[in-house]
Amino acid sequence: MLEVDLREFDLPRINRLLNGKVRNVWLGGLWALGLVLFLRDARNVWSIFLRWLPTRACSLLLMAGALWFAGALFDKLKPFSNQDTDLMAEELVETNAALLMLVFAVWANCSAAKPPW
Repeated sequence: MLEVDLREFDLPRINRLLNGKVRNVWLGGLWALGLVLFLRDARNVWSIFLRWLPTRACSLLLMAGALWFAGALFDKLKPFSNQDTDLMAEELVETNAALLMLVFAVWANCSAAKPPW
């Protein structure tokens, strides 16, 4: 949701939905729903997760997560003295993270002969 910014357009209802407290409430609700679904079958989900951890798809997803985290650091800490350099570094890292996530999705889709559930 960080990269979706429609505030420049005159779309007050969409802007209200995608920013601020309203966004935080519905995203929080989705996280709560995810937690409830996890808790309903936690033992089975945990078992599947542990089997997934040593896979290449997991490695790709974890690398993508590390790059997203690095992008957030570039965004918040501004390590370079030039604002353009900070922005370029952030976007470069985030672009690579998105590409890794795409590779992860393709890998996971192609390597899944049958779903683990």
